[in-house]
Amino acid sequence: MSESGKVILRYFADRPANRWLCYGQHSGWNQMGLGSAVNFELSRGDFEGYSWGNYRLYRIQSKPEFDWESSNTVEQYLWGQHSRWVGDTEWKISQWETECRDAKREMAVTRHRNRINELMDRVPALPDDFEDWLKKEIFPEDFLYVRKQGGKTEYICTACGKTGKRSSLARVGEETVCPRCGRAVKVRSRNRKYKAQTAAVVLLQTATMPRDRKDPLKGLFPEHDVYVERQMTVECRPLEGRKELRIYEHIRAVVPKGEHWGNVYYGEFADGTPEHQFFRDTNPMNRRWKMSYLYPNNLGEVLPAAGMEHSGIDILARKKIPVNVDYFIVNYPSMTWIEYLIKAGLYRLVQDIVNNSWGYSGESVVRTSGRNLQECLMLDAAGVNRLKQLNGGRATLEWLRVEKKTGRRISQESLEFLTVNRISPWENTTAKMLKAIGSPNRMANYLKKQMEKTGYAASTVLSTWLDYRDMCRRLNKQTDAEIVYKPKDVNLAHDECLALLKREDAGKRAAEVREKFPDAEPNLQLIADKYNFGNDEYLIIVPENIEDIIVEGSTLGHCIDRTDIYFERIQNRTSYLVFLRKAERPEAPWYTLEIEPGGTIRQKRTVGNTQRDSDIKAFTPFLREWQKNVLRKMNREDKALAQASKEARLEEYGQLRARKEPIRNGLLKGQLLADVLEADLMEAM
Repeated sequence: MSESGKVILRYFADRPANRWLCYGQHSGWNQMGLGSAVNFELSRGDFEGYSWGNYRLYRIQSKPEFDWESSNTVEQYLWGQHSRWVGDTEWKISQWETECRDAKREMAVTRHRNRINELMDRVPALPDDFEDWLKKEIFPEDFLYVRKQGGKTEYICTACGKTGKRSSLARVGEETVCPRCGRAVKVRSRNRKYKAQTAAVVLLQTATMPRDRKDPLKGLFPEHDVYVERQMTVECRPLEGRKELRIYEHIRAVVPKGEHWGNVYYGEFADGTPEHQFFRDTNPMNRRWKMSYLYPNNLGEVLPAAGMEHSGIDILARKKIPVNVDYFIVNYPSMTWIEYLIKAGLYRLVQDIVNNSWGYSGESVVRTSGRNLQECLMLDAAGVNRLKQLNGGRATLEWLRVEKKTGRRISQESLEFLTVNRISPWENTTAKMLKAIGSPNRMANYLKKQMEKTGYAASTVLSTWLDYRDMCRRLNKQTDAEIVYKPKDVNLAHDECLALLKREDAGKRAAEVREKFPDAEPNLQLIADKYNFGNDEYLIIVPENIEDIIVEGSTLGHCIDRTDIYFERIQNRTSYLVFLRKAERPEAPWYTLEIEPGGTIRQKRTVGNTQRDSDIKAFTPFLREWQKNVLRKMNREDKALAQASKEARLEEYGQLRARKEPIRNGLLKGQLLADVLEADLMEAM
């Protein structure tokens, strides 16, 4: 290729190999496409005034113009056909380059998939007794399915599979024994459908795998010993006369023998069985290792391969204590001391360390340099014995350390109460109540009485007390007086303070919020252009100031105007409050939404902190349209804030679920708070 007879580029095509090379005066040998290579030379050579559309193509050492014969030569070589006109030859070459790139990409993907499939084919089958172990140990409960037939009751037992008739049997839902085999069973109706029981299970197995193609030892030792960690979800459906198991496998880790870290592969299908699952090294479904039961029957073979024969994890497996097995394996080299906790019988403490890894901070749990169990746990002999007796977790350990530090004994009754309710002294709310009341025993007794009066869980009483105390401060009450910090009925006192605050001037409350959270109002003003949105039916309105939020909360009767948590989140840009209004009445409060920076809606609440199904169904399409509009406007900072907000939300939900905190009153009474919040969640997509 040349300009005015001067060669600027040589282009060499190798059709059988699907490749090409270019050589230019300025670029040298390269694999740029034809158009890119020519433009590169023109932009760096002495060809002023020329561009891709201003030069002519020439066949090297041949005729000076790309005539019919030249076009035919090129296209016959690349495509096996004759050219219709000269002008489309450049386009034909570009198309051929694109096809070459696509073919190479497809070949690379195919080779990569084949390598993974070759590895997965080496994974052993499930052990012969795996399903029997699941039925007996993980799903041991048996049922007696009954149905009225004439004057008698027909039954069939899942334990023995035998049937029979009786004139009378226990009622549905009650426990009894099978008349045929004598096993303890629970009575179920044959006319109803029941949900399957589920459990997460991990299976460890040894195998031999081919080495990675980049491994320098591949030529000398083409294979090596590994162990495979397999994360499964098992469903058990007790049917008439038997138990049906469905096993789904989601994650596999292939770890070299003697190592604790290997390659992880993720299943493509949500319902993929071990035999019909395809694994890849990407994780588009965001799968995670779970707290799981560990299959124990082959650990004598597998644990030596992992160098964990003395780790104690086999004890957890035999006792059916679920842990995050992957976290245990990966972190075992740095926490070999956990063996002593397991062998001391401190299983709940081990679970807290392994399953709640976000709460583990090294020396805050154990002193790894300790010479014995007392020094490791930073307790005296009496404290260690009490911890063992209660099978205490991290919360119990912290209370015993408080006892040792202060020298004030915590009664066994109080310690059991604090352990059962998972109340930890290092949690913010507990620490504030303990500081106010002054004694763990007095605090435990007070919580017991309030739980009896209100019917709330301990964590809810703590939260209510903290809200009450914050309101007392805003009302300038003497918070160091016992009658204030220890009301006889914390729920009633909370409601009385709430009523007083309703009568407070909105401007006064706004001034307090501005002083405490100076960036909250500016943060709302920053997002107004991005989040304000509307159509003919509905509007999303960002509050202009703090007063707007206070008036909204007071009008609708929910807590956004009376608690600091939402203003704190706005201050930290974790979440914001916006108003959903009807377009026909934009000034009238209707729904308040708590949203994350990425447009995810955490809560939707109207009068009395409730919501109506008919309203939700009507405005959901509008909210989806608003979310799409927000996503289009997001920048890099917004995406980072959205990810941080999501992580904070997931951590909060995890804590609520761990405490199994229920809703005690209202239409949702009895449901878990975490379930209600997750059901109300509307993620931006």
